[in-house]
Amino acid sequence: MGGSSHIIELDEAAAFAAARAVTGAALIYVAPAGSGDAGGTARFLEALAERYAGRLACGRLDREAAPTFARVYAITPAATLLLLRRGRVIHRLVGMSFPDPMAPALRSLIERSLEAA
Repeated sequence: MGGSSHIIELDEAAAFAAARAVTGAALIYVAPAGSGDAGGTARFLEALAERYAGRLACGRLDREAAPTFARVYAITPAATLLLLRRGRVIHRLVGMSFPDPMAPALRSLIERSLEAA
């Protein structure tokens, strides 16, 4: 991985904009501020963001700072990873830890989502 992060720190407005983008897909990690990196979640997300740079918007959102987004997308207090396209949730992972057995399936979902865009 390179020196700069491909993960964007989102505020609520930017999260809604990314989720509802007409082209491409968005991968948004919603977690409480200051949550740890148990299991390498940040490294996993950075690898996905780097792999799909320019085709997939990848961001992190502080759940407490985005109550409307959390309500609209039914985000629980547990860390949640959303794969979205045109405002629709394509896939949701709740309370994940990485490396996760869902990782290959998630990459497949991302590929299919980008092909359909």
